[in-house]
Amino acid sequence: MAVARLDRKLAEAALAAIREQFREYVEPCDLGDGLVVPAGAGPVLREDWDGDGNWAIVWEEGPDQWPLCAFEGGVDPEVFELALPEVRAALPRVSDAEARRRARRIVTNRAAECPRGVHAKAHYSFVLLLYPAA
Repeated sequence: MAVARLDRKLAEAALAAIREQFREYVEPCDLGDGLVVPAGAGPVLREDWDGDGNWAIVWEEGPDQWPLCAFEGGVDPEVFELALPEVRAALPRVSDAEARRRARRIVTNRAAECPRGVHAKAHYSFVLLLYPAA
């Protein structure tokens, strides 16, 4: 019996959704007042990651444990606490409330919809495996 495999089109749709969900990490981020954080390396699609022909999204430089919150949304409190001092240092003239608002905007991870027909499973802290949905 042949094992079902995810086709490239669905794998690419999943990658596009992850890039959208984590766009703050793959696009330059404007902090305001002329300060821009450069873009980092983004996630990539790998075919046959685990030897069974399925696809994986691999992103070693991504946010810590990003596969665990793939296709979910919210703010990681730990990341917020790390970002807030950086925003305060970069923008010393803004109020505390404004610094908190800007830090929250930077670290908020919007939910992306998992493409229909795709089942995603976290694998390691930097790999999201993609399978056909049952």
